[in-house]
Amino acid sequence: MLSWALWLAGPLLESVLLVRALQTGLIKQYKLFYWYVVWVLVRDLALIPIYNFEPQYYVRVYWYSQFCSVLIGCGIVFEVYGLTPRSTV
Repeated sequence: MLSWALWLAGPLLESVLLVRALQTGLIKQYKLFYWYVVWVLVRDLALIPIYNFEPQYYVRVYWYSQFCSVLIGCGIVFEVYGLTPRSTV
């Protein structure tokens, strides 16, 4: 039971973060960051049934999706750099 709670806690918190971003309008200012959150949410939701029904594919799917996450993460660094005032760089 605890393992299911841990599996679902991540997507639940990611969903809350996205809903709050939509309410405050921050999703427009930090587009790439919130695309990353959407990506992680979809990936997490996709990994749950893979782990339960096709566990032999879990490791492969996890690491391929993690590679995509790293690429998006690098884009977030550039996004934050672009939003930084030039006087502080």
